[in-house]
Amino acid sequence: MLITYTALKKKNTGGVDDISIGNVTLAAILTLASDLKTKRYKPSPVKRVFIPKAGGKMRPLGIASSRDKIVQQGMNLVLSALFEPIFLNSSHGFRKQRSCHSALQEIYLRWRKVK
Repeated sequence: MLITYTALKKKNTGGVDDISIGNVTLAAILTLASDLKTKRYKPSPVKRVFIPKAGGKMRPLGIASSRDKIVQQGMNLVLSALFEPIFLNSSHGFRKQRSCHSALQEIYLRWRKVK
């Protein structure tokens, strides 16, 4: 929890609870860790905000609470460490340093080799 807090503190973004990550105390982080360990943690509802896009359309955005952001980042660290080694090198979806652009680039490079 402290590692994720430190990483998020650099961004210092606020959550739906109007508490910025920088204002979360050590006691709150220890309580959060205890709640997770004893399965008492309950996530807060996400605030839905719509951001205007080009062409007049709106894009939905969910804003989590500061506590939830810390938990989400922690889960990301744990799950990435577990699953990243077993993913195929050709898997690009939702992975660090990979995207649909890297997948298209790999397809293009393979196509050039065959041709």
